[in-house]
Amino acid sequence: MLAYLECHTTSYQYYQKLRRLTNPAFPDSVPNRYAELHRVKRQWQNVKEIIEFGFAHNGKQPGEGDLAYFCAGCPQPGINLPEDWKNDPEKWKYHRSHCGDGCFSQVHQEPLTEENDIWLKSGEGFMTEKSRYAEHLASAEERKDPITCHEHRALKDRSRIHKGCDVTGICSVACMRHGAFVPTAQVDMQKGERQMNMDYATSKAWSYQDITEAEFLIWGYDVNCQYQPHHKERVAASEFLSLPEGLEDKIYYAIGTWHVHGHKNECYPRHATSFIRGAGVKSAEILEARWSELNHAAPSLRYMTLAHRAEMLDALLNDMNWKTMVNLREPPMFLIGPGQVPGPSPWSKGKKSDSDNGMVTWHVPLPSQVNSSTSIPRAYWDAKDTEIILRMGEANDALQAIRAEIGYKSYVYRAQIRPYKGKNRRTRGWDNIKRSDRELKFHQKAYTNALAALRILGASAEVLAQYKDITKEDLKTVTAVSEPNAQGQSKEKLAWFWGLNVAGDSDGSEHLEELYRISWLRAKSRKERWEEECVLLKSEMGWTVNYYKHKSTEWTQLALGSESDKQYLAFAQSELWRFLHDRAKSEFDLYLRSGISVDYL
Repeated sequence: MLAYLECHTTSYQYYQKLRRLTNPAFPDSVPNRYAELHRVKRQWQNVKEIIEFGFAHNGKQPGEGDLAYFCAGCPQPGINLPEDWKNDPEKWKYHRSHCGDGCFSQVHQEPLTEENDIWLKSGEGFMTEKSRYAEHLASAEERKDPITCHEHRALKDRSRIHKGCDVTGICSVACMRHGAFVPTAQVDMQKGERQMNMDYATSKAWSYQDITEAEFLIWGYDVNCQYQPHHKERVAASEFLSLPEGLEDKIYYAIGTWHVHGHKNECYPRHATSFIRGAGVKSAEILEARWSELNHAAPSLRYMTLAHRAEMLDALLNDMNWKTMVNLREPPMFLIGPGQVPGPSPWSKGKKSDSDNGMVTWHVPLPSQVNSSTSIPRAYWDAKDTEIILRMGEANDALQAIRAEIGYKSYVYRAQIRPYKGKNRRTRGWDNIKRSDRELKFHQKAYTNALAALRILGASAEVLAQYKDITKEDLKTVTAVSEPNAQGQSKEKLAWFWGLNVAGDSDGSEHLEELYRISWLRAKSRKERWEEECVLLKSEMGWTVNYYKHKSTEWTQLALGSESDKQYLAFAQSELWRFLHDRAKSEFDLYLRSGISVDYL
């Protein structure tokens, strides 16, 4: 089984290896025991799971999702949360966030003859229980709503049939933050990625464990702009679907950071995780990475019986969840200390600078222009402080003009160029861009001269710290205005000079007022997401350690209540979870030296 999980070696390939090891010269002479090996492997895997999850010790029958690991880092009441978690002033962090996606690589070839296989389990792992799911599909009707966004593949191919296949892929749901698959919430697709398939997957994910006490849910899906509008109607019309009680109106529908840039512009502010309260800094695209691992097994899964395929998918997803869970003990790549959270520039309405009144024209050479001359009287340098003030005013005026031109260029790109494809309609826009570029060069030169003069005059370090060199990158248009749906905006920062004299710019230009408003809101959103991420990371450290402790205690209780011949295995399992607990806690404690507190049970 390990050879299949790690190398995706099929039973037949493994059997052929055994034959060659048995008789390297004449492997065909070895008796054919492939059918027996295949049957024993399936039975052994089933028995192993029953023992691994404690059902050989407690004498109970496993229910839905009982033979599957979930996520140690997600909040789970009664497992890894303190008893008083409902009274926590930061109760928002106990929400659940899931993301869903369809994988079209996991197809299944329709058998030539009717399958006569035995289902060793159905619904106890990750793949959903088949009979109730079949009833849902028989009663559900796929809505043919008009496509209001771009024609994404998930929408365009939802009725597409794969010739010769009875399963065209799987719809999966995983936790958004760690990528752990949700037990019972993985379903087969019969055509394309239809809403009836994803509806059932989300319903099973939200019914797994009790999440009704959460403040809200976050649901990430590539086409949520199409999926959300009639979701509640579809749930209400089906007896097989449900929403968590009390959370029907508290579901935030997100679109992954990578996919949202392929949507219409209005989808970005509505569904991007950057603007969703409580999302932290997560992309909602983690399933894409999971598919790259799972797709290696697709060729072997294609020709298995449906029962065997479900068992192997359960084993693969369980193995991926286990690796994810034990690796949660690794500390995050970063952990920002108190007061160090990145945020927006200190933009606020204030008084105009006294230097905004313009530059006074002098009819005598200025000190900065005669600095190298030795014939100038010493008293002439008394005017140096006055010139420094004038040069600061000149630099401020040039920077204000530069900001105004960049804001105007951003507006021209959005209003006069990008909406049109025809050459005639865009010509005026490009003319405006060229004129604005000429103005930018002029004002940049004026600023460069003023900055050089300040350095020659020996201005104070405080003054020189305000004015820096302007690079070509600093003069780019502001993407938030010129192309609101462009990629990479969550990491994009405005040039240093945008934090100077915001009040004066906003009052003098409608383009800059809009630019500052949009940029400030996006910077504020980034600040809030990073603050949430720090809170969530610290909480997840505690939840992970608490989960390991809960599992260790659970196995200790099973050992004490079991017969003597079963106690050894139960105590061994308890020690395994205790080791994970101790290792994770010791590594997380490295961060506690900086004054960061984590709540352990």
